[in-house]
Amino acid sequence: MKTPLYAVAVVGIAAYGIYAWTGIAKHQDVVDQTNGMDKDNIRLENQIDRLIANYKDEQSKKVAANGSLEATKAQIDARSAEQKNVAKELSTLDSSLASKLEQIAEMDNVIAEAKAKLGDVDVNNLPTFIQGLNDSKKTLNREYEELLIAAEEAQAKRDMAQTKIQEIIKKESERDASLAQNSMSSLITAVNPDWGFVVIKPHPQVEISSNSQLMVVRGTRPLARLNISAIEANRVIADIDLGSLVEGARLRAGDRVILARPNMR
Repeated sequence: MKTPLYAVAVVGIAAYGIYAWTGIAKHQDVVDQTNGMDKDNIRLENQIDRLIANYKDEQSKKVAANGSLEATKAQIDARSAEQKNVAKELSTLDSSLASKLEQIAEMDNVIAEAKAKLGDVDVNNLPTFIQGLNDSKKTLNREYEELLIAAEEAQAKRDMAQTKIQEIIKKESERDASLAQNSMSSLITAVNPDWGFVVIKPHPQVEISSNSQLMVVRGTRPLARLNISAIEANRVIADIDLGSLVEGARLRAGDRVILARPNMR
């Protein structure tokens, strides 16, 4: 009688072991899936942290660029005011010069009139008259020389003011041309992903040198920085800064290239 009971017990224990083993296997699968999801979440969180850090960095650069732009505008306003002051001073010098020239013309007329009157002088009074003329001549010559010196000084000041105005205009023109390059973009015409470089067709009004810092953008989204390796007649060769390349992004022909550091003056 005990033998059948033992047999039944053994069968029951075996069945329970199979059921338990199946449950453990299913539980292990769930654990493995959960671990995989945790790892995916960690990768996503790391990627989000990097994107947030890059966004904050670009925002900081944008704020700094805006501050520099406002400072540049203030400098331009100050230079414009200075230019107006110089123009006003130049107008004053022109008026002064014209006045001095009129006085010189008046002195010339007085001298001419004095010479014309010599024919009407009484012979007995001629020595005294001549002495008076000589004294007047000396006085007029002295005043004439002073007027000539004043006129020359006024002309020199005018020339200096005019030169200063031209220098201000030239500097403002060069600054405007430099700031205008911040809104211009060049074009990527070819990408070599194996060797990690791109070929750029520069904008005709953008000045790119070996020290220029470039950035690739697609729309308004920055993708990567570039390091210039060669500048040729109609193209620029630049290496891709792989450390700055946005994760998952691939550069392609048609992407735009801008100055990574805007011109401030």
